[in-house]
Amino acid sequence: MTRHDNDAVIAQCPSFNRCSCNDCPLDSRRDRRVILPEDPKCKAARKARVTIAARHNLDGGGLTQREINRDKNRARWLAKPESERVAILARLARFSPKDMQSP
Repeated sequence: MTRHDNDAVIAQCPSFNRCSCNDCPLDSRRDRRVILPEDPKCKAARKARVTIAARHNLDGGGLTQREINRDKNRARWLAKPESERVAILARLARFSPKDMQSP
């Protein structure tokens, strides 16, 4: 994708005119960008980004890294048998926030 094509895709984002995110999920060149922890995060709605990414067949599907990780974790959780999920939740239920407080 040329720089001009890349810019045209990013410009389709509804947040484009007020955005200063260096880690844009619609940017095909984002792996070449320097991203600092204090840089603004993407504020565009996931649905809008996914729609634009699908229209242009973008790698990453217009998702942020956090969304990709969350989707993978959710898929792993749902792939577990129901009995295993129930057992995990039962073990976690033993730890209430009250138990975590220091005296």
